[in-house]
Amino acid sequence: MITVLFIGCFLATSMAVGSLLGLFSRRIQVTLVVGIPILLFIILTVLISVNTTSSLKLTWIYDVLTFMAGYHKQAVGQLNPFAPMISGAVYILIMLGISYGFTLKLRVPR
Repeated sequence: MITVLFIGCFLATSMAVGSLLGLFSRRIQVTLVVGIPILLFIILTVLISVNTTSSLKLTWIYDVLTFMAGYHKQAVGQLNPFAPMISGAVYILIMLGISYGFTLKLRVPR
């Protein structure tokens, strides 16, 4: 069931990205597809360097992500499947809403 949920999340995200890119010209599409991963890599590198040099370890982010994945501190070695199913379903609904909103803004040439 988790695999089906992951595939649904991937498809909903792809639809949202595709409908967003459909609003732009080819040149801007290529710039976005190439530039956004490079920008995210630079931001990730800066965040990692800041996190290792400061006393702030952002443990609450780890706790939230492990809760969304279904892992709990009390039950070590057991996975609660309801947390990832609920968060995945909410994520799919949000991505489908974003995709629907961007699709409404598309203009079809006559």
